Order: sequence, then structure tokens, then C-alpha cells
Amino acid sequence: MPQLKISLSGPLLIAGGQAGTLGVDLATARRFDGEGWVPYIPGTALRGAVRLQLEALLAGVDRPDAGPYVLDGAAAAGTKAESYNGPVARLFGFSGRRGRRTGAREGCLRFSDALPVDGERARAALTVRPGLEIDDYMAAAADQKLFFREVADVSAEPLVFLADLDVLAELEEGDEKYLRAAVETAETIGGGKAKGGGLLRIEWLPDRKPSAVEVSGDPASARRAKLIFTLEEPAHFGDGGPQGNHHGTRTYAPGATVCGAIAWSLLRNGVKAEDAGFQGLFGERSARFGDALPVADPRDEPEVRPATRRQRRGGQHEIDDLLIRDLARRRVNARLERMGLYLRLDDGVVRYDPAPARPAHGIARRTRTRVSIDRYTGAAADGKLFSIEQIEPWLAKEHSQSGPARPATLACWVEGLDAAGAELLAAAARRPILLGAGRNHGLGRAGMQVQLAPDAEPAGSAEKVLTLANTVDEEVSRLVRRASLSSSKTEEQPLPLVLVALSDFVPSEPGADHPLAEPELATLAPAPSGPVWRYLSSGATGGYDQMSREGRLKDLLPAVGAGSVFVYEIERDALAGWLGQALPALRLGVGGQTRSGCGRFALYELPAAKPKESTMQAEKTATIKTWLVGEAERILEGVKGSKDFGGKDQGGATSQLRNLLQIAQGESEVAVLRNFVRYQAGRRATKAFWLLIYQQVIEVLEEIAKKPELQEEAARRKAIQQFFGYMVRHYVFLYEMAPRSPRP
Repeated sequence: MPQLKISLSGPLLIAGGQAGTLGVDLATARRFDGEGWVPYIPGTALRGAVRLQLEALLAGVDRPDAGPYVLDGAAAAGTKAESYNGPVARLFGFSGRRGRRTGAREGCLRFSDALPVDGERARAALTVRPGLEIDDYMAAAADQKLFFREVADVSAEPLVFLADLDVLAELEEGDEKYLRAAVETAETIGGGKAKGGGLLRIEWLPDRKPSAVEVSGDPASARRAKLIFTLEEPAHFGDGGPQGNHHGTRTYAPGATVCGAIAWSLLRNGVKAEDAGFQGLFGERSARFGDALPVADPRDEPEVRPATRRQRRGGQHEIDDLLIRDLARRRVNARLERMGLYLRLDDGVVRYDPAPARPAHGIARRTRTRVSIDRYTGAAADGKLFSIEQIEPWLAKEHSQSGPARPATLACWVEGLDAAGAELLAAAARRPILLGAGRNHGLGRAGMQVQLAPDAEPAGSAEKVLTLANTVDEEVSRLVRRASLSSSKTEEQPLPLVLVALSDFVPSEPGADHPLAEPELATLAPAPSGPVWRYLSSGATGGYDQMSREGRLKDLLPAVGAGSVFVYEIERDALAGWLGQALPALRLGVGGQTRSGCGRFALYELPAAKPKESTMQAEKTATIKTWLVGEAERILEGVKGSKDFGGKDQGGATSQLRNLLQIAQGESEVAVLRNFVRYQAGRRATKAFWLLIYQQVIEVLEEIAKKPELQEEAARRKAIQQFFGYMVRHYVFLYEMAPRSPRP
């Protein structure tokens, strides 16, 4: 895997950047390098520059080779793609006939994006250049032809970029010589070449050392494996087709994408499809690859949230789960129905939105504009301007504030391995893995770790179901007391069995509308009855069927989305036996499209309890509260005998204290509150009461600001609110208990 060192001596303009607020007509492309946004040379631009140079070199010695559309035109009528086998065709490939999906040939080269060696200097090189078009007849500025372009400018020292060149197949004799000649004689890249832009020199550096392979576990006993992908380049995972000229992306890699990426990596590196290991991974009765989901840390498990999880609106991603309350409410309503009553689920004034089934964990998405150039006219091809959304290989900035930027990481589980398949999967970690679309356009390269493991133990699954049932019973008891119903013990209820979809679920036949109706589970005895309740989210699966001999496209199938929840009921005596038979099949996948990672289910797990305050923190909180109550009561007790203590309004000065409490709801700065208290003490309408206490109130506020445990804004605001709340309560008590003189 050689590296290319690119020394840029002219202003760089690669179309595809976002102008932002600069007001420029055209901005150069930029990428996040872990520190910030830097100008870079996309792999597509580098590939095109080297290919054009190779074609020019061959044409200069009267050896013209394949162009981009060799199968078009009368001369190529009836010609097969295999007939073109020159250096350009072998190294770079060519497109099929215009308007057709067949006949293309894929090259064996892959250029990565070229990133600057000195990111800080590259960022500083971004500047805006004005341009002016001259009218040929008038020899003056043409009308409306003033424009501005953002470029990466250079000074006396060139900007240096590095790119990787992957050779994905064995080269024929002489191909490397042709390729090196084209690389080392390429001179320009990007826009504005005729005006001095994009001047460069490329050096061919020695192969870099391969990265260390991270494989753990014993292949002989492995029955499953955790794959951890660390993105080294941006990635694009199509979400079902373009919308207009925009191609959106998922934030995860579907199981079919993971399966195809590993299969093509092995085939390109000499593994035969007939090998036992390859058949164990990708054959008819092969392993099943799950969806690769974003994880915050490589040690974390991929997470799919149940559809019962909700996100509090405006609550800083506070998550709530309604399953327990909903199941308990339905049981209570079965008793209330005889009385003509109904207990509804009510969150009060709080509002919730559905939580995303697959959390992004800091994944950053960015849209790039691309244009396909017509090689004959040198201009944008007709209808070939489009935008593509991609996942950046680094996490968003707010997820890396505590240290250097962290790379984006995806993780998935492979189920149903055999020994030969496990050995081949471990060997695949030594080869480059290219995930998603745009693999030859500088997208999708990732490093892969493999953690082999024996079959998952079902131990503890029955305890999960029983814990869930006990939690529902406790909630039922609470609701029974709230509804003032008799709490006499009723007959024993069946256990709630709750399944959560870990991936999209496609029924194998129209009648199988839930997972336990699939043939793999329908014959298990004693089977639970049909679902008593469902919480569904929508989904879809599909894409290119590369294993179809006819080369047809796979339909985009509607599916039950990941995170969907199915609630069943099962008898207590049948629980352990049924789980032992069903869980292995549910983990492997049921229904259709299981080879694409669909149909995986797991038992519902109660959300993790919020961490409780430590004993020391609880003691500090209690001490602060005691001090605040004592200060509030001390201030008011000292002035309760004054003639101005009752104020002039009905209810005394209660409304004035409540106004101060209201202001403290959104303000925690002592200086601001001190200013307001002094303002109240100076107003003619309120000064009589506030002159009694304002100095002591300000002293307490300043003491609150000094306490070490109240330095955080949230803690300080809460303490101030409590202090004013205690004052309101004690004032109302003193005012109402004071003797009143009779009215005249």
C-alpha cells in the first residue's frame, strides 16, 4: 500500500465545498481531520488527474487506451467489455453504455482522500479570491461577471498532502511502471488549471507498514463474534434511494452492508468462494451479520432502544420508558371497566417525543455537493449535479471536549459461526475493509477488530422476565391505591414476556405478523399466545442483491422497524423451558432477510436506575437545606413585630416575596438578584417592608455564592430558589398568626 505525497504550489479549488456565510460563488471542499475543518483533495479528483495523465502518456506514444465510455458509438457496437484490456482499463476500469447498469468494468486502484500534513497551516491558507471576466469585444469588464471563489492559497512553501493508494488486485507486468509514470508526471488538479490553479507535484513513497491486527478469542470454540469498525474515512450508507438529487445516509451500517464488505475483501485477496470457511460465513446455511451500530466506546454493546422509550422535550435528552406504567394501567383498567371507569396515561404538563431507536452517539453527518464531468466537453455532465450526505470519521466536537477527537466507531454481532468461518473472519481483520457506497471514491475504509466468543449463555433470562413481572405488580399496587380499589389478592396473572426488535423484521409470509408466528418458533411448546399489545416503529430493508445470478435489484420491502416491542403472556411453569429453546433462534434472526441481519429479537430489559446521590453528597445537601431554612426564619422572626411587617396589600408582603421567587427561577447570579432587592427597597410602594430585611437577604445571597458545593450554576440556582421559598412559607405563617386589630 504505497503513499502519495502531494506538494501543492498553486491555489487549490475543488468544487463541492459549502460557502457558508462567506458570500462566495464557489467554495473549495473541506474535511474534518480531528482538529478542525481543513481543505483536502478528494480521492475522486486525485484518481481523475492520474487517469487523464496516463491516457495522455499512452496517446503520446501512439498507444491510445480505453476512454471512459469505450462501449458507446458505432465502432463499439456488439463489443464486449472483456475486449478492452489495456493498462487504463485494468487499472481504472470504465463505464458501461450510457443509461445501462451492465457492461462496466471495475478497476483495481483505490485512491483515498489526500489530507494536509499540517492542518493548522492548511486552515490558515483558506482565502477568498475575486475574479473578473473580460468582454472580448469591449476589452472591458463583462456585465454581471464579477465573482468570488474560496481557495486554499499557498505562499513560498507548498502545502503538503498525503493520500493512500490501495492496489486491490494483482497487477500485470508493466502496469506499475505505467502507473508510477502517470503519478509522478501529473501536474495539475481541480478548477482554474488554465489560470495557474492546482499546480502540484506527486511523489511515490514506499509502502507503509500495515496496522496491527486485533483479534481475540479461540476460533475453534467460537460461535459468535463482535466486530468493531473504526472509520478511517467518511462513509455513506444509503437510506433507500435518492430524494431528487440528494442522497441521504443512515447513521449505521446494515447487516447486508457489513456482510458484503467482508465478502468482497476476502474475494479480492485470493479467497475462493468454494472454501469451507467462506461457505461457513456466506453460504446457504451461513452465519448472520447484524447491523453495525454507533457506540460511544469500543467496549460498549450496540444499543437499540425500545419503542416505549421517550425523550423529554427540552430536557437535555432525558429518557423515560412508559412500558411498566402502561402494562400496569391496562391491568387496573380491566378491573375499572366493570365500574364504567377508565384510568388514562397522563404525563401532566411534561411533553415527550419518541427516542431514536438507534442512538447516534456523537456521529456527525455532513452534506457534500458533487458534480460529474463530461470527458468530451470538459463541463458538468447533464443532470449530474447532486449532493451526498456522509458520516464523518470523527465524532462531533461536543463529544470530545475532554481530550483529543475520537474516531467514529460501529459495532455488531455475527451469530451462527463455525470453526472454519471464525478462522476466516479473524483473517479478514488483516485486510482493508470498505464499508458502504463510494468505495472507489475515497469513502468507507475502516479498521476492524474481531472478538470471538462462545455461544451466549441463556442464564439469567428467566430472572429478567420475573423482575419485569414483579415491577409491573408493584406499579399495579400503586395504581390500585390511587384509584381507591380493593387491594384483595386476585388469581395469579400470567407473566409478561416482552420482546424487543434489535433490527428490522420482515415476516416470511403474510400471516406471520409477529415473530413468534414464524415457523422457527411456532412449533415450540408450550408457546405463548399471540401478542396482547404492540409498540411498533416503521422500517424498510432492501438494496442491491449481489448474490442474484440475474443481477436484478432487490425490492425495498416494508418492515417492522428496529426497536418495536411485542408483549406476550406466558405461564410461569413454561417460562424456563421455552426461553431455552426460543432465545437462540431469536438471537440468530427469524422471518425473511435474516442473512441481511433482519429479524433479531431480545428480551426487554428494565432501564438502568439513575445513580443515587452518595451518602456524603446527601449529607451536604441536607446541611445546606437546614442552613437555608434557619436563615429564612431568623430574618423574618427578627422583624415580625414591626408595624411595617404586614405591608399595605391584602395578604401582607407575600406577593413581593413570590415575585422574587419567580425571578430566581431563571436567574442564579447573585449580583442580579442583589440589584433587584435593592430596587425593591428603594421603591416608594415597597420600601417600608424591604428596608426591614433587604440587607440580611443580600448577606445570605452572598454567602450562598461563596459555598464550594454551590459553585455550579444549577446547584446555586436551586439553593436560591429554596431560600426564597422558605421565606414565603414562613412569612405566610407569621402573617396569618399575628393578631389583627378590628376594622373601624
